[in-house]
Amino acid sequence: MKKIIYGLVALMSMGAYAQRSMISLYGFNTGNSLDRSFQFLNGHGTSSNLEQNDIAFNYAFAITEMFQLGVQYKSHELKTGGDIAEFGDKTSEVGLFAIVNIANQLKNTPYIYAGYTMGNWDDSDELADTDGDDILDTEYDIERTEDRWNFGIGYRWSMGSLGGLNFNFSPSVDLEFAKFEAEFSLAGTKTKDKASTTAVTLNIVKFDVLF
Repeated sequence: MKKIIYGLVALMSMGAYAQRSMISLYGFNTGNSLDRSFQFLNGHGTSSNLEQNDIAFNYAFAITEMFQLGVQYKSHELKTGGDIAEFGDKTSEVGLFAIVNIANQLKNTPYIYAGYTMGNWDDSDELADTDGDDILDTEYDIERTEDRWNFGIGYRWSMGSLGGLNFNFSPSVDLEFAKFEAEFSLAGTKTKDKASTTAVTLNIVKFDVLF
């Protein structure tokens, strides 16, 4: 019996030590909110049907207790009546980020992070009937690329473990520098535009799961 107990204790200790993977449950910006990782919405009305699919996946692996390296993927798709209706209704982003845990541990530690994300938006449609045959034949095409650099600081509080998973409350303050470049094509004529933004975000509803 003692051997069994010692074996279970050793197994639990190894499991706790082996918690090197982390998923952050936050990151999709909907309505200036970063509190959603997954959102699947279907709406039905008299005029049109609405279908929205949002995914934000943030995974980090602890190379050491102090240093984590991660990847991020975001996808947004909004369909009205089965079609992508507006520019920006279909987007995707991929990125890399690094986290430094100041207390040299994954739980109950202040942390700083830095990341880079690149994204792409595109849309095309027909605007008008130019030859009088009742067919929309003036096409436009919009493509926008974006680059984002994020830097932040936060604190990760362990809330306990369940089923081999450790749940953490991890609020943070994020500083983002973003650059956008758009190309608009209408009836064979192309124009380009560039812009940049700076934003500070307080992420209150943010949780990390270690496993």
